[in-house]
Amino acid sequence: MGVNVVITTLGIDTSSTIGKFVFGLLSQVAELEREFIVERTNTAMQRIKKNIEKKGYYITRDGKKITSLGRPKGKADKKPRKKKGYYLRDYKKHPTRLKKWYTH
Repeated sequence: MGVNVVITTLGIDTSSTIGKFVFGLLSQVAELEREFIVERTNTAMQRIKKNIEKKGYYITRDGKKITSLGRPKGKADKKPRKKKGYYLRDYKKHPTRLKKWYTH
């Protein structure tokens, strides 16, 4: 009573034993790659953090000088964000929309 996945371009059919094996193997390889990406990212962030603590700054490949990690403090995000078809700047003009939207 399950669902079988058939990927015709790769020749994978999970109703057969080999298809289940190949599908499981591909999912394990994807999980391994994801963990490698997380590990590389964490290593790079630690290296940048140590460099900032030691020198007080870090120079990126683009030549930008970074003095802290994360979002810059004191800078407002000026880009309009779109939610449910309305821009957030429109909520200032029509506060009833904001009230309706958050009271669900």
